[in-house]
Amino acid sequence: MKKGIDVSKWQGIIDWQKVKAAGIEFAIIRAGYGRLPQYKDATFELNYAGAKAAGIHLGAYHYSYADSTAKAKQEGELFLSWLKGRQFEYPVVLDLEADSLIKLGKKVLTEIADRFLSTVESAGYYVALYSNRHWLNNLLDSNYLLKKYDLWLAHWTKSGKPDMDLSGECGLWQYSSSGRVEGIKGNVDLNIAYRDYPVIIRKSGLNGFAGDGGKAPKNSMNQGEVKVFLRVIRFGTKGEDVGQVQRFLKNLGYYKGPIDNEFGPGQGLLKAVEAFQKAEKLQVDGVVGPETQARITEILLEEQGSNIENKAKLIEVKNLANKIIELL
Repeated sequence: MKKGIDVSKWQGIIDWQKVKAAGIEFAIIRAGYGRLPQYKDATFELNYAGAKAAGIHLGAYHYSYADSTAKAKQEGELFLSWLKGRQFEYPVVLDLEADSLIKLGKKVLTEIADRFLSTVESAGYYVALYSNRHWLNNLLDSNYLLKKYDLWLAHWTKSGKPDMDLSGECGLWQYSSSGRVEGIKGNVDLNIAYRDYPVIIRKSGLNGFAGDGGKAPKNSMNQGEVKVFLRVIRFGTKGEDVGQVQRFLKNLGYYKGPIDNEFGPGQGLLKAVEAFQKAEKLQVDGVVGPETQARITEILLEEQGSNIENKAKLIEVKNLANKIIELL
């Protein structure tokens, strides 16, 4: 377990070096709230720079007032604009708890949460929902949301200590709102993380990382799933394999759009595929067929080093692509 805090402008100016010396390993910082640019947290930039300089891993959260799915999407896009150009080793989070929203009812609140989180996730971020048991049990369809998204649970203990095990319930646990940490004046929320988010996020190439954090190859496409090349991928195709192609081309610099698992209009994926094909001297048709698939696996194989398991799976995929080429 890792020790963490979450902060906003209400904690004032923080001495992050002292926070680090106090044993804090991560912080979830507020980026802002609502859907207008002027609602960016006044200390977001300062907290990001200070924590990074101190070697503290970071996540970020957005406090929502969205009362419709359209506004939830707007808030998600604004949140993304604040995150842009930065790297976060911990999840980026929707904080949905405003009392003014309760009257909307479970169905609408669930749709709002889903729209915000899917908007941010599709841009290449590891997302989570911040909530408490009352909201989860009564105001949200938690069975639906928690099958899709991670949970940062707010559940404060009487002791002010993490004196129970909630690892089966959440990835992050906020267990106190009245903690004291050297370097911060006044109270601060205290958290623990059950999962090794820095490894998960870096290896997946999310949250501003390019997939090169440690053992993962730069152009990793989740090679553990051989199904990536069991069909031709063309305009109109949807699925996880499309997202893997998007991620591969993004890591090479050809693709600038979202990782949304869809080969559709307005993303630039078609042009990215064509640019890759042209650079690799392949037939330029914008279709990720056997020839293009074989070349992609060759590039991935070159970067696998001593990873025998991934090499074997990629060779299997490449051989399949080559057999199809022979039959054409």
